[in-house]
Amino acid sequence: MLHKYMLLTYILFSCNFAVAESEDFKSKLSLRSGLESLVNKGELSGSQTNIGGFNIGYSLFLNSSLAIIFGYAASFDLGNAKQTVNSYILAGKYYFSGLGTTIEKKDELGTSISKSNKAYYVGSSYGLHDYFLGSDSLSIDAEVATIKGTYSTTNVFIGADYFLTKKLELNFEAGITILAFAASDNRVKIHHTWLLAGLNWVF
Repeated sequence: MLHKYMLLTYILFSCNFAVAESEDFKSKLSLRSGLESLVNKGELSGSQTNIGGFNIGYSLFLNSSLAIIFGYAASFDLGNAKQTVNSYILAGKYYFSGLGTTIEKKDELGTSISKSNKAYYVGSSYGLHDYFLGSDSLSIDAEVATIKGTYSTTNVFIGADYFLTKKLELNFEAGITILAFAASDNRVKIHHTWLLAGLNWVF
């Protein structure tokens, strides 16, 4: 009888412990810059290499390996002192090595923190882009008309995060466009290739 009572007590304690335990997957804010190649594969061909663009993204983690990213990027043509493309990005990434983010576990015994010194990921993204490419030579009013509009892309990328401090990580990422779709002008279907470096802030 005593053994049954002890077993029941252990089961109840275990169930209570399991219910009380919680996991918090910390989100991240990324700020990066780097090198980007833009190649127009539409009817209006051409290419451009940008250095020093701006890329910001917020990563919301579903678990230790999967994250949804909401981002914005600005591509600059420093040679001509103008911004050529604005990008609004929705992406997902999977960490195939290491923990994707800091994990905080809380239970009756206290709080524990889990974090990897380095982690590697792959992902895919959808981008909606606004572009401004300069004067439109086919316009009736060519002096004031500009080539501008929107297009969308699907992309793949690979990257790595490296531990710096409790709140900071070093990030590297490379990516390429798989498909580009013109929304406003078939002459413009820009493919992106990028190499980025920057910092992650871990909340």
